[in-house]
Amino acid sequence: MKSFFTTFFLATMTTTTFAHMEMSDPPPLRSKFNKLATNIDYSMTSPLDASGADFACKGFLSDIGTAAGGSVATWAAGSEQQFTIVGGAPHSGGSCQASLSYDSGKTFKAIHSYIGNCPLVPNYKFTVPADAKAGPAVFAWTWFNKVGNREMYMNCASVTITAGSGSAAVAFSARPNMFVANTGTGCTTVESSDLLFPNPGPDVTNDSTGTAAPVGSCASGSGSGSGSGSGSGSSNTVASAPVVASQAATGLSTSIIPSTTNTAQSGSTAPKTPTTPLTPSTNGECGGPQTCAGSAFGQCCSKYGYCGVTAAHCGEGCDPTLGTCGASGSAAVAGTAPVATSGAAKATSKTFLAASNAVVGVKSSGGALTVSADGVCGGSVTCAGSAFGQCCSQYGYCGVASAYCGQGCNPAFGICGKTTSVGTKSLVAVANAAAAAGTKQEGGMVTKTEVEVVYSTVYVNEVGGRSTFQTVTRAETGPRSGITVIPVLPR
Repeated sequence: MKSFFTTFFLATMTTTTFAHMEMSDPPPLRSKFNKLATNIDYSMTSPLDASGADFACKGFLSDIGTAAGGSVATWAAGSEQQFTIVGGAPHSGGSCQASLSYDSGKTFKAIHSYIGNCPLVPNYKFTVPADAKAGPAVFAWTWFNKVGNREMYMNCASVTITAGSGSAAVAFSARPNMFVANTGTGCTTVESSDLLFPNPGPDVTNDSTGTAAPVGSCASGSGSGSGSGSGSGSSNTVASAPVVASQAATGLSTSIIPSTTNTAQSGSTAPKTPTTPLTPSTNGECGGPQTCAGSAFGQCCSKYGYCGVTAAHCGEGCDPTLGTCGASGSAAVAGTAPVATSGAAKATSKTFLAASNAVVGVKSSGGALTVSADGVCGGSVTCAGSAFGQCCSQYGYCGVASAYCGQGCNPAFGICGKTTSVGTKSLVAVANAAAAAGTKQEGGMVTKTEVEVVYSTVYVNEVGGRSTFQTVTRAETGPRSGITVIPVLPR
C-alpha cells in the first residue's frame, strides 16, 4: 500500500483549473449545455486569459452568425428574466454583471450589477431594459471572484430580444459599459473584498459587507467606450453620491453608496449575518448556506471559506457567523468522514487533482467502442461493461460516484444519471499511468501561492481487496505534510 500511496501522491501533483463556475442558462456559446454547439469547450469554468487574449466571451464570438451561434433564448424588452450559474468553487462569491451587446460582442452595456455574494446562489434575476431594441443580441455573464487569483470569468449566450412595452428610466445608450479587469488592461480587482463597480448602472443588487474599488488604470464605465474597458471614462473614478437602484426581485437592498476605499481589511473577510438557514458543510467549504458548525471538517470557517481547526481557520479572519472561532473552535476535533462527492478537489486558488481527474475533455473518435481496460474513457473506449464503473465523467474516467454519473457525465461512453454497480478492479493502474506520464496540466506544478499552500487529503476504503479513494484539496496558510492518508473503515 505504501508504494501505491507514493505513486498516487505523485499523480495528484498534476494541476488544472477545476470546478469553478459557469452559466448553464441561457446556455453559452460552445457550452455542454448548448444543444446547438458543435465544438464543445470543456473548460467553460476557466477564467479569461490574464493577457486578455480570449476577451471577449472566451474567444467564441466567431460562432455568431453560424448554426452553432444560434439564439438559445427569446426575451421581451421590459420583461423579468434570470440566468443560472452552476459549479463547485464560488471562491467566496464576489461581484457579477449581466450585460447585452448588439454588435456581436464588440461592445457591451451592463443591464444589472450584483455586488457581493455572487455567484453563491444559482439563479439571478434581472429586467431586460424596456428600451432594448428588438433583434439578435449577445448576453454576457461576468464574474470577479472575491478570493483567489485575480481573475475575470465570462460566459456569453446568443439571444433574441423582442419588442416590449413600458418606458425606461435610463436610456439603454446611457447605461455603463460592462466592467473589465484582470485581463491585461492595467485594471485589477482587490482580493478578499467584493468588487465595487466604478459605475454599476441603475439596476443594482447589493449584498456585500466589504467592498473595494478596483485599482490601476480602470475605466469608469461611462460614455461610449469599447467593451475592452478602454472607453472614454476617467481612470478609477467613483462618484461620491449614492446610487439608488430599482427594487430587486431577491428582496435584497439595492441602494449602494460608492466609495473609493476598501470597507473590509485586505486579506480578511468581514463577518456577515446569514440571510438563509444554515446547514453543516458537506464538502469542507463554508459560506452561503453552509456552516462549519456541526460539520465533519472542523468548527472554524477560515477567511478563505474552508472549515478546519488550525490557527489559520480559527484565528485571524475566522467568520463567527459560520462556525466557532478562537480557542474553543481550535480545541474541537476535526471529523474524518469523507466528502460526499468523489474527487471534489477545491481550493482558493489552484488545486491538486487525483489521477482520476487529470484529463479534461472527452471526445469520440467516431469509431466502434471497446470496453475500458484501464479506467479511461473517450475516443473509442467506453465505460459500459468495464470493471471500473459504468459512468464516464467529463474528465474522461470511469466510475460510479456522482462525480462520474452526475453533471458532465458523457452518455456516449457509458451510463449517466444514476450510480451503477461498483467495478472490481483497482484504480492503481490509473494512478501509475498518470505518474509515469508526468503530464503537466494547465497551471503547471504548484506547491504554494503567495499566501497559501495547497494540501490533499486522501480517504481510502479497502473493500474486497479493491482500493477506492476520495480526495479533499484545500488551501491553508500554515505548513504541514504534503498529503494526509486517512483509511475509512467499511460500514
